[in-house]
Amino acid sequence: PPPSPPPSLPPSSPPPPSLPLSPPPPSPPPPAHPPPLPPPCPTGRSSREGTASCDICEEKYYFEPFTGDCELCNTLIGIDCPAEGTTVASMKIKPGHWRASERTKTTYACKQRNSNRWTPCLGSRNTSQGRRLAGSEQGVLCADGYGGPKCEVCVQDQYYFAERDAR
Repeated sequence: PPPSPPPSLPPSSPPPPSLPLSPPPPSPPPPAHPPPLPPPCPTGRSSREGTASCDICEEKYYFEPFTGDCELCNTLIGIDCPAEGTTVASMKIKPGHWRASERTKTTYACKQRNSNRWTPCLGSRNTSQGRRLAGSEQGVLCADGYGGPKCEVCVQDQYYFAERDAR
């Protein structure tokens, strides 16, 4: 007998899908929401870097201890608040003005002498020459040779005349 035909092979089919060797990575967590921003500070107040409390007065404001508020400096005569964190004690006294102590925000205008409007009241910015207010940390208030209220007292055997000073 003639040889029989080889058995027919089934039609080729795709190989079975391969199974993963490990489970798929977990889905990333949903995006985190940033923490809510702190409420803005009241006018004149600021927070120090890294803090949320409004615990410092901004530049041009000073801390008023009786109310606990930050008050505008430009409402005071002869006073300047050039830096944040200014207190009554650290206020800068403008040239031509004088104050009795670091515990008061009241200043007094000093007399101007000569036609060039010179005054012995240097203010608290000038630290070159002069006399400190007794017990003061705020800097020089009076020109050398002057002291006392509104820098109107001669010190160290110097003399004062109405329109000029003599040394």
